[in-house]
Amino acid sequence: MAVISVDLAYRKYSDIGLVVLRLTGETIDIEPIRLTHLGGDPSSQALAKIICELAEQCQSSIVFLDGPQGWKDPANGLEHCRLCERQLATPGKTGLPGNTKPQNYLSYISFSIDVFDSLANRGWGRLSNTESPLSSGPIAIESFPTSAWRSIGLTPLPGKKKTANHTIIEKQRELEKAFPIIVKSGGLSHDELQAVVAGLAGIEIERKNQSGYEVVGAPPFKLAGSWREGFIVNPKRYVSG
Repeated sequence: MAVISVDLAYRKYSDIGLVVLRLTGETIDIEPIRLTHLGGDPSSQALAKIICELAEQCQSSIVFLDGPQGWKDPANGLEHCRLCERQLATPGKTGLPGNTKPQNYLSYISFSIDVFDSLANRGWGRLSNTESPLSSGPIAIESFPTSAWRSIGLTPLPGKKKTANHTIIEKQRELEKAFPIIVKSGGLSHDELQAVVAGLAGIEIERKNQSGYEVVGAPPFKLAGSWREGFIVNPKRYVSG
């Protein structure tokens, strides 16, 4: 079983952290997929194509994306954000279509929603059935790596600009002590490590271990032509067997 996890970026393909997590026996093998050979601004449709082709190669039915999947529900009782963002204290808030806090998050959030939409056009639905996530086919799931670290009891990896290489190495070793992961390439980048910690929840979904992940937020739905709300899924712990 395999899970694809993506730490999104909208300015350069080289800033996108893309990894495949494979459960082999009791080991989780980590394979980084680097997009440094691609130039130009990332395209949501092109990235969705890359993800789908990779999913076919590794026989994956789950992709995690670090970014919003929809806009705010105007009836959710909150002024500026989605329920999952309030519950997990995300730094960026997704408001009604075209509105974000801070406003400079708009390009990133719009790109993220477009990636979810592009995947949906290729048959990858948003998570709606939390009891049996894979019952309706391949799914695209929203992640938030900062909360993923917290939910497994570890201190989050600091922001990319504030993180020295030695800190990334230390945090990778910390994660390797907590989970039976083996990284094929040795060292991970900041973005790849964020993708790994978020993607651990997908392994637990594949294993049908509901105690190994938590779901936060509200079901996604469409309103006035736009997707709204959505769940964020975090890993909780790894239980062998």
